[in-house]
Amino acid sequence: MVDAFTQIVQISQQLEQLLEKRFCASGRGLHEKLTSVQDRFPSHVCSRIRRIATLRNQAVHENTDLAKEKLKEVKEAYNYVMPALTCSDDALAKINSSLTRLQQISDDLEELLTKQYGVVGHGLHAKLNNGRAKIPFSIQGKLRRIATLRSEAANKDVALAGRVIDEATSLDTSIRALLTQKAPNNRGRRNSYRREFERASRPGYRSTAPQSQKQNHSSFGYQRGAYKTQSYRSKRRYTQYGKKSAFFSKKVCNMGIAAIALSALLIWFFLFRK
Repeated sequence: MVDAFTQIVQISQQLEQLLEKRFCASGRGLHEKLTSVQDRFPSHVCSRIRRIATLRNQAVHENTDLAKEKLKEVKEAYNYVMPALTCSDDALAKINSSLTRLQQISDDLEELLTKQYGVVGHGLHAKLNNGRAKIPFSIQGKLRRIATLRSEAANKDVALAGRVIDEATSLDTSIRALLTQKAPNNRGRRNSYRREFERASRPGYRSTAPQSQKQNHSSFGYQRGAYKTQSYRSKRRYTQYGKKSAFFSKKVCNMGIAAIALSALLIWFFLFRK
């Protein structure tokens, strides 16, 4: 069974050979070879390859036991970069552009949330958690989906960016449409109806409002000939049931007084009857 140190060295050698044969890289080690062709890869792929080269150098020159601790990290980085290194040139260009576009969408949405709702945090997920009560619920799921797609494309599967860029673009468009949408304002229309029916309650008043406006007043809760507000209705309800409540409260008070008097009489009778 191959030990961890040998596996890390073999992974580093495979990447060096792949960069030399496929992309015509030049240089002594993995760092120099990647530097010569780093413009062709996304930044996330370059950072993973440099991390593998750094861990390989530390295991070889500083501490051999470090290989056992960092073997899992090296394998994850290797599995992440291989789809970008082994795909065709067109697929690599699509992955590069899609990953850049996905990152730009996420950054623009973060800036928009900070500007519009004043949320703080590092990353889209953190800003959503911070502004959960401020951000509309209708867009929180879409924002979390974009944040998840960016995180998975940057950390787990680099080829995912090319497959989900259309979904992320459509989500971004719908989110911006919902954020810029204004709620309908019927305040002026309601006030004009209210003024019209307040005038209509005066004696001898002849309405000059259009016929359609006269007929549609019932949908706004107005009564013909007079405008009755909610305070008026609550006042009428109070006067209607006020007498009953006063009667019952007076009756309960009288019963309490009678009970106290009866109890006092009984106490006097049993204590002072001798």
